[in-house]
Amino acid sequence: MRFLPLLFLLLAVCSFPEGKGAPKPLDWNPCLGKDAVVVLSGSLRFSRSAMHTWWHGLHHPRLSRPSPPILGDDRDSIILSTPGHAAADLPPFEGPRSLRTALRIHSATPGRVHCEVFWKSGEDWTSLAKLELPGHEQGLPDAWFPLEASLPPGNGQLELVCRTPGPGGLRVRGPEVAWAHPVVVRKQAEPSLPDVLLVTVDTLRADGLLHAPQLSRILSRGAQWSDALSPSNWTLPAYASLFSAQGPEIHGAGRGPFSPHPVSGPEVRGFRAVHPHLPLLAESFRRAGYATAMFHQNPLLEAWTGLNRGFERYVRCQDDTETGLEIAADWWGREDDRPRFLVLHLMAPHLPYSPPAVEGLTDRLPEDPLAKLAWREFLAEDHTPDERRAFFDLEETDRQLVRERYFAEIAALDARLGPWMESILTTSPETLVAFHSDHGEELWDDGGFEHGHSFHESVVRVPLALVALGRLEAASIDHPVQAHDLAPTLLRVSGIPLPDGWTGDLFTPAEESSSTHPLFRTGTGGIRRISTVAESLPFSPTHSSKGPQPGLRPEEARALAELGYIGG
Repeated sequence: MRFLPLLFLLLAVCSFPEGKGAPKPLDWNPCLGKDAVVVLSGSLRFSRSAMHTWWHGLHHPRLSRPSPPILGDDRDSIILSTPGHAAADLPPFEGPRSLRTALRIHSATPGRVHCEVFWKSGEDWTSLAKLELPGHEQGLPDAWFPLEASLPPGNGQLELVCRTPGPGGLRVRGPEVAWAHPVVVRKQAEPSLPDVLLVTVDTLRADGLLHAPQLSRILSRGAQWSDALSPSNWTLPAYASLFSAQGPEIHGAGRGPFSPHPVSGPEVRGFRAVHPHLPLLAESFRRAGYATAMFHQNPLLEAWTGLNRGFERYVRCQDDTETGLEIAADWWGREDDRPRFLVLHLMAPHLPYSPPAVEGLTDRLPEDPLAKLAWREFLAEDHTPDERRAFFDLEETDRQLVRERYFAEIAALDARLGPWMESILTTSPETLVAFHSDHGEELWDDGGFEHGHSFHESVVRVPLALVALGRLEAASIDHPVQAHDLAPTLLRVSGIPLPDGWTGDLFTPAEESSSTHPLFRTGTGGIRRISTVAESLPFSPTHSSKGPQPGLRPEEARALAELGYIGG
């Protein structure tokens, strides 16, 4: 086992044909090269633009029908005024190429907008595509409207136009329009870089894979780490570490201030976003020419966290596995003319443990003993470890029923996610597939329940795997690693340059690792490992996160409260 890490690393680094490690620039992507586009009239700026629905929370008086599959869609964009006119020169290119974007009304200014794409070559003008955007005041739901246009051969100028006709044909001021990450895409005979799929499952214990035979079979074809330590015991700091390759004490994302001491009684929590100066994983993939997207199901991963940086699309979808898989598969199929970096986050098996019916797996579930507890209201406040232990002090027979429901969630997830991942590897066998969990779940293993409050093995040891068919040999690696070292490892194996300071490597044992910055007040403030020896860290108010305080929309705060958290 001593020589396996070096062998795997050599296989990973040397597995791609010569030259594939050098990213090939896009023809034109103004959201990356901001000097590529010029304003001919009106105003233009680069920003993110987000479509939100009222279904972020479960209860709202304006809701009268079931929620749509997509609850929020945040995209990197060009924001163009109305009237507005922007242009960019494109170099000649042999073979077909096309413009791909999507549009939405960005500002609350009333009025419809006529949007059009022109091609100018010499003195000749050609209209390539047009789109009429309805104004928000017409009562229609907010939405992104896709727009694609085939581009003529040769060099020319691509022009984006927004206008609102007024009386007598005069152009009047209208709302700002977001043009989502407009890119020129072109078919390549052979991709220069591998597709990368990162599947990450919320609240999955390391031993949960024992109840997921299809996932286990897929992951056994790659490298698996049996001793991966999560950087925290709850979602936000764990994912901020995954994307920044830094510990919670550096990236700043997490919960706000703690009281000086873990006194009794509830304590209101606030949240903090990731520091904006830190490089994030998706930014590296995007600079290398990747199409980048994340589809998630957790309010603690909303755009206010700052974790959307680098993703062309950052989407919150319904909290069910089937919906997440369908939306992700649709994006994957549409973006096959660029290398793809997709992060798919699935909420199961997070509370509540209510798996969908799967014949032979979840069709005979026991009644939920937690249903008689007001656990949502309890978890919306910050209680001491003793108060939590007393609240969830169920009889052993009821505890076992809760465990059955939790593992049934994993079985139901496996029945859907396993075939989906297998289909990706079948149709795109060169895809690099990573599998990860942000944290586990305590099921009274050490006397407590759920997560965010302790740093026991059931909570902070997580499943971690990397599958690259034909490039990484199958192996079980038992040396200790930090789970968030997955980020630099992914870039290294993909042949993409690492940001400064990203030195982590899953193929090398972690001499020191830690899990800190809890969500709730706790008896211990974390755990530190020196090699394989662990020690508890004392609780301290300094475990509050120091990142910028985000501004939460009402629907975001409502969704956090309904999940069992509170915004602040």
